[in-house]
Amino acid sequence: MSLELMHVQPTPNPNAFKFHTETELLPAGASVSFPTPEAAEDLSIAKDLFAQGDVIAVLLAEDFVSVSGTPDAQWQEIRAIVEQQVPRIDLDRLAEVASRQRARLAEEKANRPVSGLEERIEEVMDAYVRPALAGDGGGVEIVGTEGKTIRIRYQGACGSCPTSTMNTLAAIENLLRDQVDPEIVLEPA
Repeated sequence: MSLELMHVQPTPNPNAFKFHTETELLPAGASVSFPTPEAAEDLSIAKDLFAQGDVIAVLLAEDFVSVSGTPDAQWQEIRAIVEQQVPRIDLDRLAEVASRQRARLAEEKANRPVSGLEERIEEVMDAYVRPALAGDGGGVEIVGTEGKTIRIRYQGACGSCPTSTMNTLAAIENLLRDQVDPEIVLEPA
């Protein structure tokens, strides 16, 4: 199976691009987030992108690689790295990394109480929010709850997007208030 880059899509974040692949990288709904160079583990595409110097976050999902950069990012260089590395992605290795990240998140959740409210919020996030954010090269995870205050962490293009802390946060909060509980308050982690 050959992996190839199909096209590049700008995102609402002026400092991020979404690179679509012709082949599925991960199952629908799965993703691998690298918010720092140290998190890149031994996945060469993430390591090479961070080594470029202008990259601040990388997200791999179903059929795309989302890259967030500094305001002065050299996007021609970043695109060249993505074009070079996409065909070299070891899908089995990527699946292992995704599995480890999922296990770490599950362990974090196991170490804190998860309420019925959080379970319902996760359902709404999976049904509406995560697919919408993935369309823009991003994602979101719940990192904690205190009463009806929910802390979330953005991933990929959403992590450094200027609209994520205002517009997107308000939109998600309104959806959750409508679908789950009118007293929910969202806070970025």
